[in-house]
Amino acid sequence: MRRKIAKNLFLICMLNSLLTDSFSQPTEPFHANSNQTESCGFEISLPPLENIYGEKIHFNCTTPERIKNRLYRVAELDFQYDPNSRRTSDIIKFYIARDGISETSELLSRDFLHTYDMNQLSPPFPRKINHELKTYCGLNVATEIRSIQGTNWRGWISEYSYQGKINYNCKNPEHHTSKYRCISLIIGNEENSISMNTSCFLRRKEAGIQNGLSYDFFIESLKRIYINLN
Repeated sequence: MRRKIAKNLFLICMLNSLLTDSFSQPTEPFHANSNQTESCGFEISLPPLENIYGEKIHFNCTTPERIKNRLYRVAELDFQYDPNSRRTSDIIKFYIARDGISETSELLSRDFLHTYDMNQLSPPFPRKINHELKTYCGLNVATEIRSIQGTNWRGWISEYSYQGKINYNCKNPEHHTSKYRCISLIIGNEENSISMNTSCFLRRKEAGIQNGLSYDFFIESLKRIYINLN
């Protein structure tokens, strides 16, 4: 009887791990970024990566922005190696709202994950979706949605893959190659939410940001988010 109970508990734990990517404890020595982000409603630690002037990358609270008649607090992470290069693709934005993830997941998934069917946010995960629409670069897009969970939040990540021939006028065409991982996300708890539009990160882990920010470093930072919007 005990052996059967133990077996059932093991199967339940395995099922939970398959349904949700619960982040393991962070392993990298990161530095706190709380002073710059507390007024935006979250705390985070970032990798000790520096730009060409020896300044550590960090989030800053900026001017609120309105998306489809909805006002968001905004936090920017500028990871340009040379800030004078004005590579806007090397700047990511978090959009923070005072709404619970349960009540706004349908709206946020449309605006940030480009998903219009709430069933796509339900198990099993990862869930793969093929979009018939082409991107502005003339490519076919496939999406993989994963459920994630952090210290005091839960949510979803959409990762995009591209097929086809890139248009000659495509902006940042390298982002649509296998060298990068492009994602968007929505996370939150029952009081607040954080969303991010599609951003692309280096697939390969690199020690610096001369070529961009590595996906592994971003995910390590995501593990450290604590949402505390007052």
